Amino acid sequence: MEPYLKHIINEIDYCIKKQRHNDAFDFPIDYPEVEGNVKPILSAYDKKHGLIFILEIKADAIPPIYVSIMYGDGGVIIKRSKPTKNFEDLKIETSEGWINL
Repeated sequence: MEPYLKHIINEIDYCIKKQRHNDAFDFPIDYPEVEGNVKPILSAYDKKHGLIFILEIKADAIPPIYVSIMYGDGGVIIKRSKPTKNFEDLKIETSEGWINL
């Protein structure tokens, strides 16, 4: 796994483990050494799954990778998807539809 992608996934997993209140727009939290960015591209709310964001993770040397994060009550990230090259794979059926950000 590419180092920037691995770091972002580790940050998300840390937020899940520590039940931190990080916004989808906060990533990367800390990784100044490598050029790259994380951008929320879609969001949705679902009665069963809660608030969902699909993040686009880009580093200079790789095509974009996508991951979804789900928020529970209190604004903490409770789950993430596996990284994928196609964000359409992450668009689950939701009760309120998806919004482009």
